[in-house]
Order: sequence, then structure tokens, then C-alpha cells
Amino acid sequence: MLLGSQAGLPAEINTFLIFEIIVFSIGLIFIKFLKDLIRLLKFKT
Repeated sequence: MLLGSQAGLPAEINTFLIFEIIVFSIGLIFIKFLKDLIRLLKFKT
């Protein structure tokens, strides 16, 4: 929040950027988790 205010960006854009970063991080973790899950399933069969 402070970073955007210091850069002179509107609060809406800054909040949206933080939201995008969070969603992107969750997405990456989810993909990694799925890959590990698929690898485990293949290993079992």
C-alpha cells in the first residue's frame, strides 16, 4: 500500500496490483502442487 502511494499511483491500481501478485502466487503454488500430485499418481500405478 505504501509503495503505490509513494510512487503517486491511485489506490485502486495499487490494490489491483497487489491482488494480481497474490493470485499469480497462488496459481504458481497450485500448478506446482498439481504437478507433484500427478507425479505421485503415476509413480503408484
